[in-house]
Amino acid sequence: MNTRENENFWRPLFGALSSIVPAIGAFLATPFIYRAVGPVEYGIYAVMAAVISYSVGFNVSRAVTVKVSQVEDSGSGVLDDLLSTAFWVTVGICVLSSLALYTVLPYFLDVISQTLAESLRGGKLIALAATALALQGLGNLFLGILQGFQRQFTYLVAVTLISISGIISSIGFSLNGYGATGLVAGVAISFIPPIVLGLVVALKRGSRLFQLRVNSDFARGILKHSVLVFAYLLPGNLVILVERFALGGSNLGTLSEYVLPLMLGIQFHALLNGLSLHVFPSMAKTGHDSPETAATYYKSARLIVILAIPAIVSAWTIGGPSIAFWLGVDPNSISSTIFPILITGFVFLGLSIPAFHLSEALGRTRINLFWTLGVVAINLLIIYYLGGKSPVEFAYGRLVSFSLWLFAIPFVELRLLGKFNWRFWVGTLLTTSLACLPLFVIQAVAVAYGGAASRINIAILGLVSIASYLGTLRVAKFPKLVTGKNHG
Repeated sequence: MNTRENENFWRPLFGALSSIVPAIGAFLATPFIYRAVGPVEYGIYAVMAAVISYSVGFNVSRAVTVKVSQVEDSGSGVLDDLLSTAFWVTVGICVLSSLALYTVLPYFLDVISQTLAESLRGGKLIALAATALALQGLGNLFLGILQGFQRQFTYLVAVTLISISGIISSIGFSLNGYGATGLVAGVAISFIPPIVLGLVVALKRGSRLFQLRVNSDFARGILKHSVLVFAYLLPGNLVILVERFALGGSNLGTLSEYVLPLMLGIQFHALLNGLSLHVFPSMAKTGHDSPETAATYYKSARLIVILAIPAIVSAWTIGGPSIAFWLGVDPNSISSTIFPILITGFVFLGLSIPAFHLSEALGRTRINLFWTLGVVAINLLIIYYLGGKSPVEFAYGRLVSFSLWLFAIPFVELRLLGKFNWRFWVGTLLTTSLACLPLFVIQAVAVAYGGAASRINIAILGLVSIASYLGTLRVAKFPKLVTGKNHG
């Protein structure tokens, strides 16, 4: 296996592992934490986690990934200017964002939800959230630097440390009765390892990261790219916040039942994103009108389809019983009911990930912005219509809005690749769906005969399902499709 083949093998693997490892950690720890703090405290944490993660999507990590991949070979002086500029721009943004959050959030909660406002009286939790927001911004910067250098293994180590440190600190705080405050503190602590690791990598490469120097050209380029990323992330983040406030405004326990399966959907989306994210710097390097860019895009899309289709099948066959046993709740609970609905929505969203990475890598972020604005406007109308409705109806509303992202795929391909390759999508989706038939039969029979009635049974069923699916792909010689040789 030559160097190029080695890269093509390890990068998607490390990209997937960088999402799988945190997902496994969260999957194992969440039920324990949920039972330790209770549904009300977990509901408060769910709102604060959304505020930290989604209220300010303004970070420079994506811009830094693109810029580093473009200037890495231009000499140490150029790279020093870029990294020091990115560092000080990020510090400024983090300070302003944290101050804004600490100042504005209490007034916002007074207007939106008296229940939440009363729960957060005293300001300690909001101060912790503001601190976590600042540390998240710096952590994302260094993760972006690692991706720009294409240090996939180091990136995997960084995100694994985020997961481990967050889980350990959250469990420790919850066991000692700190509730939502401890869980938010765990979020803040989790972003310290990537900051340290990113610093070590940057300084080992001889970068003078802390030099008091800001290159105006780099600053303008980074800010321009970041503003566009922020602009198209903000509407979607707003939807998530409004949805959580709408559900948790009067009943934090109900919000918890909705958020728990939603978090699994977000983790699955992160896995799909990890499979595609490794191609982001590659497409930024190859640029427009490059056959390599198209090949990279379609290879990324195939990898996502391979995971997406069996996820939908499994969510509707064994998803309900699995989530019930995972949480230790009634199989007919809200969480069990909405899990397959939410997973289907996240699959729809996940299928559009390569298209959005393509447009961003090629500097066409405005496409993402305008598409997002249209979809979010429809989503907000759905949430407004569903005001006061049940979590199940909110889940179906999210499914409808997420399905609209599928139309972004032909739009982006037509604009940036010159044509919509419908043969690729029909062939890949059809082949993968046929490969899921044995998986569906195994799971349906197991559920019908009580084979999903315990955690052990579900674990065994999951392993058998995965083996049958991979075996079918092998027999059907589907890996040939994954090589990227038939995208045309």
